Amino acid sequence: MLQRRQPAPSDRSPARATRRRSLLVAGALTLLLTACGSVLGSAPRATPSAAGGCTGGSLQVVAHQDDDLFFMSPDLLHDLGIQRERCIRTVFLTAGDAGYGQDYWSARERGMEAAYAEAAKVPDTWESSSFTASGHQVLVRTLVPRRTVSLVFLRLPDGMPGGEGSDQQHHQSLPKLLDGRIPDMTAVDGSATYTAAGLRDELVALMDDARPALIRTTDFVHPIGDGDHGDHHAAAYLTRDASRRADVEHRILSYQGYPVKDKPKNVGADDLALKTAVYDTYQGFALPSEPMWRPAWLYRQYVVADTQVPAATAPASVDTSPYRPGPGE
Repeated sequence: MLQRRQPAPSDRSPARATRRRSLLVAGALTLLLTACGSVLGSAPRATPSAAGGCTGGSLQVVAHQDDDLFFMSPDLLHDLGIQRERCIRTVFLTAGDAGYGQDYWSARERGMEAAYAEAAKVPDTWESSSFTASGHQVLVRTLVPRRTVSLVFLRLPDGMPGGEGSDQQHHQSLPKLLDGRIPDMTAVDGSATYTAAGLRDELVALMDDARPALIRTTDFVHPIGDGDHGDHHAAAYLTRDASRRADVEHRILSYQGYPVKDKPKNVGADDLALKTAVYDTYQGFALPSEPMWRPAWLYRQYVVADTQVPAATAPASVDTSPYRPGPGE
């Protein structure tokens, strides 16, 4: 047992006693702060904005890796290339796996990283963190040379063009989740399982975290079965629903998908060169075994809805008929 040291006669002076008490208090505070710092430092980064404090700007929500390059560009590419300080975050709901394995879908994720770095004209260096909400944790990738740019991957199964889902992923799809044919969906990497309500909640949390001035998504105006991919519409319906519950005023743009191929070309020469170069970067990583091709969507970009949405003061009712256009849209 340690024996308490008896103070020497000189220690008994009032001045020395006061100074000693001050040193003891300071030491205790230092130990307390050090302990707290260790605890805080060991905690996982729960939200992507916690690292860079990046809010405002634009949030894109799409089904697949490349939907943003095809249908929301050159608008998105202008943000990446010109709006250097603007916060830009894109959420990919599915893995874009098309029924293939991890090598395929992880290559598509890697291709998107390379494409965004190319559009931003910075080195292709990324770091991982996570975002946790409603009991789900999702991967966030941040562009290190430009930390205002991030990508979020939920990795749900690709629903295939008609919404039938793939054999490999037990025929799960976003359209089936929305119309109640399946109760939930599990990510291809097993990281999370979502109900339709849970997926909407996750999107609301991502919106509240990013606090975007602008949300871009695919087509929530037209119904599934119009020639577009079922996942494109389902992702857009989910985004529209979530945006009505977001705690931030914003503008939401809805971009048409595959059916734009029947509309006049409207992407100018300079923008087409940019859009093509960025897409080629993506394709070189994601689809190296396929020859470079020029899909009709590179030449076109059409907005089908442009709406200003007020910040929600209370949770908005959920649209229970997601396959039909919403009021006023």
